[in-house]
Parts: sequence; structure tokens; C-alpha cells
Amino acid sequence: MELQSPLTVPRDDLYQAFTHSHLLPGVEAILVDPGVDRTMTGACFLALSTTYFGIKHHEKAVTTRGLSRCGAALQTVHEALTDERASTSFDVLEAVMIMAVIEVCSLIERSNLGLTRLVLDIGT
Repeated sequence: MELQSPLTVPRDDLYQAFTHSHLLPGVEAILVDPGVDRTMTGACFLALSTTYFGIKHHEKAVTTRGLSRCGAALQTVHEALTDERASTSFDVLEAVMIMAVIEVCSLIERSNLGLTRLVLDIGT
């Protein structure tokens, strides 16, 4: 019997599944009319997922990649917000909400690092 190589999952899919299971437990899918453009939402969720996965697994390279994606996604959202027509789209609304979650996760991580440093400083 020939050994098959193990199945591999694309990293982006892994990041998104991990983030979905931790931040949206019990939510199977978010249903949106198929005609609604969600390009920005997808880019923002990928940025969030990559960053979140990196932070939770203490993988600096993944976190850095996620933050880079956040910068690109934020630029796209900014451009959409300055466009009168695009700024009222559902895609922009979702994207802004996701970017807010990224900021909250980042703030919590920075706070935890600060507390960790404080505890280490007190303990030494």
C-alpha cells in the first residue's frame, strides 16, 4: 500500500477557521445576499485572522504578516470612506466593524504584554 501525503490546508484558511471558531463560536455562517460585494470584508477578515492567529500562537512572523495585511486593508477602507458612493455600502460597514475588532485585539494584546512585563518586573 502506497503512503499518501497528508492533506494540507492553506494557511489563510487555517487562520480564518481558527479565528471564526474563537471569535464567533456557534455561528455557522453569516448569510448575506449573494449579490452584495464583500471584497473589503474578506480582506479585513483575513487581516484579522492572520493577526489573531499569530498573537494567540505567539508566532511573530504570522503576527507581522497580519499587521501588514491590516495596513493594506485599512488603506482600502480609508479610500472607500472618502468615496461618497462606496462609503454607504454594506461591504464598508462590515469592513469597519472588523477593523474595530482588530484594534480591540491589538489593545488587549498590548495590555497583556504590559501586565506581563509589570509582573515580571515586580517578581525580579
